[in-house]
Amino acid sequence: MKEYIITNGCHYISITDTGKIIKTRDLMSATRYALEVDAHRVINSNAEKCKGYHTLLLCNNNSCKKRKIYSSDVKRILYIHANGICAICGKPLQLQEVSLDHYIPLSRGGADDIENLEVTHTSCNRIKSDLLPEELTSELMDILMYQIEKKGCHKLRWNIAKFMLKEFC
Repeated sequence: MKEYIITNGCHYISITDTGKIIKTRDLMSATRYALEVDAHRVINSNAEKCKGYHTLLLCNNNSCKKRKIYSSDVKRILYIHANGICAICGKPLQLQEVSLDHYIPLSRGGADDIENLEVTHTSCNRIKSDLLPEELTSELMDILMYQIEKKGCHKLRWNIAKFMLKEFC
């Protein structure tokens, strides 16, 4: 049986008997929904409290479908549509090195269909893993900030660059 929960990757949403929304780290106390649309209604009707949250499909007893296998023709069409550019790093890639990435990961409730696919390098796809695009940006920004700071860049220049990056990214 399929069940959906609401999560941001760290916390889960639980609805009390009185209808109050509580954030918890305990997966077992997360409110479960039989239909994804019901979970989305909760997110949409509580936009402020559920900001950054999404639905997650829980699979029990092999109830979830396996990933589709896409033909080389589909890869070629997506490659042409992307002008041969990796959707993650923006660098050119060769058709034979194309890896298909789910823009919204399947583990986050993304659909396993062509509209949710993008072409990437295999290494970029591994880095993105099951992160949502905005989560990937945030993670990479944190890594970049730490690495620059670790290198001991000129203090004033680094503080200016750090401020600019935080303001515009």
